Amino acid sequence: MLMKDCQHMETRRVTILGLEPVAFFHRRLAWLPLVFVIATGCVSRPPSTVQIQRGRTLAACERDSADPANLNVATFNVWGLPSWINGASPHRYDKIAHELVELGPDVVLLQEVWTARSFEALSERAEGAARSWWTASARRKGGFLGQNGLLTLSRYPIEGGEFRRFSAARLPDSLMNKGALKVTITIWPGHRVNIWNVHLQEGAPGRVRSSQIAELTGWIKEAEDGQVADIVGGDFNFSPESGEFRQFAAAVGPSVHQLAKAMELPTWDGLKPTPGAGKVLDHIFVKLRQPADEIHAWPRRIFAESQREKRLSDHMGVEAFLTFSGVEENGPAVLALRTASSPLPPVAALIP
Repeated sequence: MLMKDCQHMETRRVTILGLEPVAFFHRRLAWLPLVFVIATGCVSRPPSTVQIQRGRTLAACERDSADPANLNVATFNVWGLPSWINGASPHRYDKIAHELVELGPDVVLLQEVWTARSFEALSERAEGAARSWWTASARRKGGFLGQNGLLTLSRYPIEGGEFRRFSAARLPDSLMNKGALKVTITIWPGHRVNIWNVHLQEGAPGRVRSSQIAELTGWIKEAEDGQVADIVGGDFNFSPESGEFRQFAAAVGPSVHQLAKAMELPTWDGLKPTPGAGKVLDHIFVKLRQPADEIHAWPRRIFAESQREKRLSDHMGVEAFLTFSGVEENGPAVLALRTASSPLPPVAALIP
């Protein structure tokens, strides 16, 4: 989180993968170019159009049509600021990329992929990369300022993409281009899904984030791509007990934890050992578009090492295994709640 890094720069000492941050005096000097860029107004350029990179293909038609459609979605804020700001090693991006492959989700929503180094590692753009994923981004040329920081990875072919920038933002987020990155995939014959990767204004509730929530809700409702569902995930910067969470869930649909009747665990703690410092800021929501009998959700937290020095970000991630079943032309839409007696689908056993 950019604001938290600015606010605690003098007092916080963080070690990630063995890299100590530089002294505050040197950090202050390093901020001088940033101040110059801000003063000259060179961060107002809009992001570029969505770029889609082909990867290995998992075709929807490869699955047995008698099985329920399923989708494993993960979201993770990678804290991709320059090392001179957050003191974190850039080598962790390669570790994140490796762990994502090991986890095996179908779709990954990444936020704060600000720097070129983080983008190159996580999007598999480097020469000789395995190209395990289809990727979508709307990255502009230049440095980390003015980026939207969103990167979506998919095992399924990405059929189309669109980036929308929020019209309102306050500092320091206004130095970037936060918004929503939408991609469309087909997970099953006749099961097209829109995936929304989002990052909202940091900080306390206020007019700016309320405006962003209203814009995002409108974009989702207006999207007509023949989809059976919209999956909306990312760093929302609001907690489950907030009015903002309730407002968004009422307008769009429940979170995967609401579907599963599962307790949400903190997804951000600023790498602080203070008890109770954690907050639940990262979520995945589901909006059904076409009549279906039910959808089940099995969420869990990922990238949640208990030892701070082994953590790969100041955030932890969320992963949700979703199953869609009983799609009927004229049937009612039901969001099914998982209970303790609800068995996991056989494929879920493959998820570590």
